[in-house]
Amino acid sequence: RKTLLSRRPIREMEVYCGEFAVGGSTGDVPYTHGNASEMFLVLRGRVQLTLGEESFTLEEGDSIEYSTSTPHRTINVGDTVAEVLWIIAPPTSGAVDLDQYVARKTLAPGLPKSNSEPSEG
Repeated sequence: RKTLLSRRPIREMEVYCGEFAVGGSTGDVPYTHGNASEMFLVLRGRVQLTLGEESFTLEEGDSIEYSTSTPHRTINVGDTVAEVLWIIAPPTSGAVDLDQYVARKTLAPGLPKSNSEPSEG
């Protein structure tokens, strides 16, 4: 599950909080979205973040910064739910290639879709 925390009138950045079920990920393949700076912070749990050809294992309190134009993917490699924050500046909403980004299916398997998500098929 990924939730936008920053709402209007904040326009200079986006802040998202996300939960990953055990084994959950942002999708099967790395994705990109725009060309902004992204700060990734692990609030709890353990995740593996792949940036281009490099992979990093991050635990509670760890953070990393990268460009949203670098292909990236996150997977929960721990044995409990992982919670993370994404801080993106400037915002890149709408810049995600939905053919590559299938987060809703894998972030938290079994959760119902929200009304704002595109329907499948």
